Amino acid sequence: MQKGEIVSTLLDLLKVPSYTGYERGDADIADYVVQFLDRHGIETELQEVDVNQVNVIAQVCRGSLKNAKTILFVSHLDTVSPEGMEVPPFGALSKNVIYGRGAVDMKGGLAAALWCLVELTRTRSFKGRVLFLGDANEEDGNTGAMHFLYSRDFDYDYAIIGEPTNLRIAVAHKGVCWVNVRFSGKTAHAAFPNRGSNAIMA
Repeated sequence: MQKGEIVSTLLDLLKVPSYTGYERGDADIADYVVQFLDRHGIETELQEVDVNQVNVIAQVCRGSLKNAKTILFVSHLDTVSPEGMEVPPFGALSKNVIYGRGAVDMKGGLAAALWCLVELTRTRSFKGRVLFLGDANEEDGNTGAMHFLYSRDFDYDYAIIGEPTNLRIAVAHKGVCWVNVRFSGKTAHAAFPNRGSNAIMA
């Protein structure tokens, strides 16, 4: 694998619109990923999430998997809107700098993950299993990743998500957890609060 191959792939990915609100959604970029992996002999599976939203799943296996660990590479396929950009939104290379919507978040990570899969197929010493998830609609609800987690039974031991972190390893990330909580208490007149039971403090 040469640096130029990764750069070329990234520039190709940037040419494919996959921003939130694009009429074709993630379908075009998913097609590119499938064709890329197919050219390198890696089988893929498409997982339909919604209209024009598909996850691309692939894996590279080598040797006995009896005691092998499985690593999952995750790269989302979509980007935010290119609206308001002052540089070419669909890919440009100038003075060793790559410009384009999603160059960092996260088509750069996607290009790296794709070439990692290719290199693993070429590496005789590799033993184990690597899964790849190109997930749809991360920027507008994370529905692709949620669909992957809830609808299929893929076992893996570790996950690497290629989001930009300024080359610092991040072991966790902020998130949201919605819960329904029911409290019970006993009402009382404000003049006699001791006759009631505070639902929060009880």
